[in-house]
Amino acid sequence: MIQEMPSGLTPGKVEVTRPRRLEACPQWRFQFTRGIEGLTAIEAIWEDLADSDPHLAFYQCPAWARAYLEHLAPDPEALVWVTGWRGLALGLVLPLEQFGSKLCLLHHDHMTLADALAPGLDDSIWPQLRAWLSGPKGPGNAALRFPAIPSHGVLGRWLELFPEPLSLLRNLDGSAWLSCERSYSEILKGASANHRSNLSRGLKRAEKLGPLRYESFSHPDELTSAMPHFLSIEASGWKGKQGGAVSCKAELVAFYKGLCSSLGTRQRCEIDLLWLGTDPIATIFWFRTGGTLHLQKIAYLEDHGELGPGRLIMAEALQRACADPSLHGVSFITRCPWADGWRTKIAPVCSWTLFPDTWRGRFAFTLNRAKISLKNRLRRLLKKPTAQAGSTHVIS
Repeated sequence: MIQEMPSGLTPGKVEVTRPRRLEACPQWRFQFTRGIEGLTAIEAIWEDLADSDPHLAFYQCPAWARAYLEHLAPDPEALVWVTGWRGLALGLVLPLEQFGSKLCLLHHDHMTLADALAPGLDDSIWPQLRAWLSGPKGPGNAALRFPAIPSHGVLGRWLELFPEPLSLLRNLDGSAWLSCERSYSEILKGASANHRSNLSRGLKRAEKLGPLRYESFSHPDELTSAMPHFLSIEASGWKGKQGGAVSCKAELVAFYKGLCSSLGTRQRCEIDLLWLGTDPIATIFWFRTGGTLHLQKIAYLEDHGELGPGRLIMAEALQRACADPSLHGVSFITRCPWADGWRTKIAPVCSWTLFPDTWRGRFAFTLNRAKISLKNRLRRLLKKPTAQAGSTHVIS
C-alpha cells in the first residue's frame, strides 16, 4: 500500500544527525555479479525474494531488470547485481549500472523509479553494505547515484537513518497516488468540480457516438492481443509524428513486450482498453504489485480528444480498483498534472548522490556542491520558483 510520508528533510537546510545505535547487528555477507550471466545466476532466488515481499513494487522485480538489460542497457556487462546474504538466505538485491566512476540505480526515461529489494527492512544491512561497497571486496569505491527513489522506500529509509558524510540530496516532484480503500463515489466526490463536470460532459458526448466498453487484460495471451492496440493508440497524434512514441523505437517495443511476457505470467502486468463502438480510443499500461496498480502509460486517440478519453478510462479503472479487495491504492508513478483533477496525494521522491571518502570523492563533492549553490543563486536572481526543477541541498 502506498503511504504518504514526509521526507524528514527541509529544502535548503543542512541537517546533521548521528546514526542510531543498533541493538542487534546480525552479520551480513555481500557479493556482486555482472551482466547477463550474473543476472541469470541470481534470477530465480531474486524472484523468490520478491514473492516474499507483501509491499513489492514492480521496479524491484527481476523481470524489470531483465527487460532493461536485454533491450535498453547501453552495455549489459556494465550492470552490477549486488546481493546480501544472511547465512544461505538471500535478503537484499541492489541492481546497479556502472558509468565510469559512478554506480547508478537502473534508470531510464521509461523507468522513472528504482529501489533496492530488502523485505522486512532490516536496518542493520545498510552500515554493513556501505562498508563493504567501499572495501576491497566490493565493486569499487565509486560514487553512488540514486536518481529517483521513493523517500518511504528501502534506500530512502536507510539514508535518513544513517546520514552520509558526503551526500547531495535533491527533492523531486514526487509520485501521485490515490487510495482505493473506499468507494469510487467517494473518490469522485473528492475530485475537483471542474474535473467532475468534464467527465460528465465527456460521457454524454460519447453516448451520442456509440456504446462505451471498458476491458482489462492480465493474462499473457490477452496481453499479447491487447499490445497492438496499446501501441497504436500511444502513437496517435504528436507522439507518433515526432518519433516519441513507444512504437517508433524497436527497443522500446521489445521492452514493453518483454514486460508483458515476464510480468504477465505472474499477474503483475495489465493493459486496459476503452472502446467507443468498435474502435479502441484509450489505453492504460499498468503494473500490479504490492496491492497497488501502478500507471506506466496512459494514452488516447487525439481524434476523440473532445470526449476526454483519458478521464473516461481512468474513471473506469478507478471503479475497478475500488471494487477489488486485493488493491489498496493506485499510483501514477510520477506527479502528473493531468491527474490533479482527481485530487491525488503526493508521496515524496528524491535523488541522492553519495561520494566516497577519498580525495577524489571529496573533490567531486565540493565541486558539485559549488555548482548547486551557484544554480540556486541564479534561480533566486531570476525569481524562478525552486519547486519547478526540484530543490537540492547538502547533508554533511
